[in-house]
Amino acid sequence: MTSEKFLSLLQLVKSTGRNQWQAKCPAHDDQNPSLSVSLNCAKILIHCHAGCTVDEICDSLKITPADLFLEPRKVPATPVIKPPVLREEYPYQDEQGKTLFTVVRVEPGKNGNKDIFSKEKLQGIRRVPYQLPEIIKAEQVWIVEGERKADWLTKLGFIATCNPHGAEKWRDEYDQFFKGKDIVICPDNDEPGQRHCKQVVTHLKAVAARVQIVKVPAPHNDIVDYLKPIPEDKRQSAVFDLLMLAEEVKDTNALQVIDVADYINTEPAAPDCVLTDTFERGDKVAIIGQSKRRKTFFLMQGCLCLATGRKFMSWETPHKQRVLLVQYEIKASHAHRRIHRLARALGIKASDLRGQFFVISARGQKLTLDAVEREAIARKVAVIAFDPLFKMTEGDENKAQDLKPILSAFDRMAESTGAAVLYVHHDAKGTPGDRDIRDRGAGSNVIGRDYDACFTITEQKDDEDAVVVHTLLRNFPPQDPIALEWQDGAFRLSDLKPEVKTSGDRPSKYRDEILEIATAHPSMTYQEIADKVGCSKTLVFKNYPRKDGKA
Repeated sequence: MTSEKFLSLLQLVKSTGRNQWQAKCPAHDDQNPSLSVSLNCAKILIHCHAGCTVDEICDSLKITPADLFLEPRKVPATPVIKPPVLREEYPYQDEQGKTLFTVVRVEPGKNGNKDIFSKEKLQGIRRVPYQLPEIIKAEQVWIVEGERKADWLTKLGFIATCNPHGAEKWRDEYDQFFKGKDIVICPDNDEPGQRHCKQVVTHLKAVAARVQIVKVPAPHNDIVDYLKPIPEDKRQSAVFDLLMLAEEVKDTNALQVIDVADYINTEPAAPDCVLTDTFERGDKVAIIGQSKRRKTFFLMQGCLCLATGRKFMSWETPHKQRVLLVQYEIKASHAHRRIHRLARALGIKASDLRGQFFVISARGQKLTLDAVEREAIARKVAVIAFDPLFKMTEGDENKAQDLKPILSAFDRMAESTGAAVLYVHHDAKGTPGDRDIRDRGAGSNVIGRDYDACFTITEQKDDEDAVVVHTLLRNFPPQDPIALEWQDGAFRLSDLKPEVKTSGDRPSKYRDEILEIATAHPSMTYQEIADKVGCSKTLVFKNYPRKDGKA
């Protein structure tokens, strides 16, 4: 029995020292606690100062004297920690076979699984692919994820390599060693493995003679997991069987020459529209407007409608579309509030959007377009939207050479993801309504020649809270402009005429002064009034055209 359990059987227990207590004796009518209890290393000691025996006390408590022996305390077993066992070392060598650094695989590692690390500090050390001397001499090279898998294939007679430090760590400087070679990529069957495969393909398809992808059959995790159950004498044959099923990567940069007769003999594919008869997947789309015209709200509302398959203003959405919005300008909390309010205004619930609309808050973040591209592919989105464009550009937006890189990157992203790429851009200074839609947007006019579709947002002529939206489409018929009003927390179609405000519709800040002087001095000429007010003669004429035509 434990001391705690024994003491729980007594009444009026009071501690009188370390491992000593006083309580009422259960063997007699004890009005003044007379039972002393103490412990030694193995037994509970009891003594009644009124003369009750140990047997009498135990009988009263319905226990036996043997129960007074203490139970041994259970001490948790000390886990046996196996010392790390060095499993393998993988030397990375230069072209001449000199070791540059060594990758070590330790198992078990600190977390009980495995640790892979470099022996040396790699700062300032040149990085190369694994087994570089063999790569240089080979015609065909297998690329896997990890040195252990490369060694497995090497033992079977194949030249195999990997980059150090795992998936998605391929470097530009590795590309040179694979020029003109037949490349076989065998990725792991997980998301990092698939992203790594895509990264390697992007790097090598332009330099290699051929790039193929070998897919390990599910449920196997990788090539080693696939080969382990196969008898050793049949493993090489199994690898060749996989190679026979390899998928060759087509070089999208290769010159494509098409016999026009094939166009005539086949029906063209139907457009995969995002907005019906406006733009489709793979298009680049600009949303251009002046400051404070709610361009971001327009984009967010459009994204909500696309994600839920709802009509967006006058544009039909053929079905639900997955959308990825990358927000560079406003804080995550502001984006949260805006989308929350818009969804509430439109009657959209969380269940309508689950798995359809994703947001990346990129303000202040070092976000690469490669990372966005990976997310877009992983989430299978149909639309990638960036807000705003000027936050993504480096240099002067007025120079074509500074805008071309980001626009070219959008081209590659649209091609690799199959998604439409949207971007929000601001108008130049001045009155947007004075300019042709083709000339809208700040900076170089290269933007006007780049997009496949454009939405311009301009202040409506009669209502400063209303806007007019024009479209300019490359691949679909022209559309009539529409007027929108901001009502109840969202854009709504308006009955206002879709007429934009121009500089001629804006009252001059000099108007009152011009009218006051011209009325008081009817004999003054336009030039005299202009000199007195401090404005141009033309501005005087616009604000005070005389019937007599006197200049």
